[in-house]
Amino acid sequence: MRRALFLVLGLAVSVVVVLALWVVLRNARDEVLEPAAATALANPHADVAPADNLYFELIAFDVRDAAVPAEVGRAMVGRYRAARRGSYDWNLDPAVARTPFAGDRLDLCSPDPSRTPCLARAAAHPRELQDLVDANRRLLERYRRVASYHRLEYPVPLTPDSPLPAWQSFMAGKHLLMSEIALGAVAGQADAAALRLRDDALFTRRLLAERDITLIDKMVLAVAFRQDLQLAGELLRAATLSRVALQAIAALAAPMTDAERSLAGPYGREFEIAAAAFAPLAQPANADRFVSANGADRRWAGLGGRVTRYFYQPNATLNLAWRQTLSMQAAAGMACERQVHGGPGPAPSPGASVLEATYNPIGKGLLANRPFDYAVYPHRLCELAKLQRLVALHVAIRDQAIPDARVAAFVAAGGEAYRDPLTGRPFRFDPARRAFDVQFEDRGFAGLGPWAL
Repeated sequence: MRRALFLVLGLAVSVVVVLALWVVLRNARDEVLEPAAATALANPHADVAPADNLYFELIAFDVRDAAVPAEVGRAMVGRYRAARRGSYDWNLDPAVARTPFAGDRLDLCSPDPSRTPCLARAAAHPRELQDLVDANRRLLERYRRVASYHRLEYPVPLTPDSPLPAWQSFMAGKHLLMSEIALGAVAGQADAAALRLRDDALFTRRLLAERDITLIDKMVLAVAFRQDLQLAGELLRAATLSRVALQAIAALAAPMTDAERSLAGPYGREFEIAAAAFAPLAQPANADRFVSANGADRRWAGLGGRVTRYFYQPNATLNLAWRQTLSMQAAAGMACERQVHGGPGPAPSPGASVLEATYNPIGKGLLANRPFDYAVYPHRLCELAKLQRLVALHVAIRDQAIPDARVAAFVAAGGEAYRDPLTGRPFRFDPARRAFDVQFEDRGFAGLGPWAL
């Protein structure tokens, strides 16, 4: 009996030892970095001449006393490149002084569904709104200045500490412009307001279509275009517009292009950011600190770090991250009807099994716990396309003086242009409420449905 027990225990221990040895040997070698991933990481992002690149102007957007903000931005990038990684805080650069916003930026015209509509705000508080615009005219002039640019590209490798555009100040400049437009509209200059709004929306859409931007940039610009569309809707409801003004709104609400909806570039930049974040983990010198920041000072923590680091394969992790990127790009490129709000993201890896899980378990765990639900973003851009189609339909009804009784037939005859891109069904008109019975799922669009004529 005892001999049988020792035999069973010995067999069990042998199996565990063999499996442990197999796992150790399996993690003895890293993969070769996939050529496509290596190419993506080696991209110098130098397609746009510095003088034409809005990036430099954006990172210095709110710098005070900068006659040529782009020159200040280029100097900031120079200091960033010259500094040891992590030793230059571009947001607190002592060589530049930022322009604070004077007053409460929430009092500006900002077409947010949870706040007072722009035109109502301008009509109710014209003096206060004008004073706020006057007090921040420096930011408004900066925003007008950047509208002449056509290209935006990050000319530096993306890392967690690389200089980023001053989007908050940029959006404050946009809201200052929208406040001026709203004030002009309520003062009887609705046609001029429509033309200015068109120009601003076309500038926003040029940037939205850029490929070499980050996911944050894409979402900020999507919000900016959404607000242009919302203010256009307010103008259509509040004023009798000339044919010229209606054509201006029709131009800003032209169908969204594939480039404007595409997330291929931003997802690619997300891959670069992930690679930069993982880079310190791949350095053998950091093995002691793999588990604890002060591992080198604590014997067991340092030993644990070296052991754990053994089960992290840098290239295998980047290859998996690249495959995730390709999967996200493919999912985002699907038709809007196949985009599900809050639905599951693409599978992190194809056909992962128990045996597969024993290779590079640390890298797999890092990628499995990425904090973002990337499936949200393509759906959000489809919601933006829905709003764009509603505004285009609205202006067509106004321009052609379609009576309520004929709206349903007009929508049906318009084909895809007047269908909800997420359902594929024509927008349904409710004559009793004189509104299109549409709902938006994304919280950024909350309160926009139903869409009243």
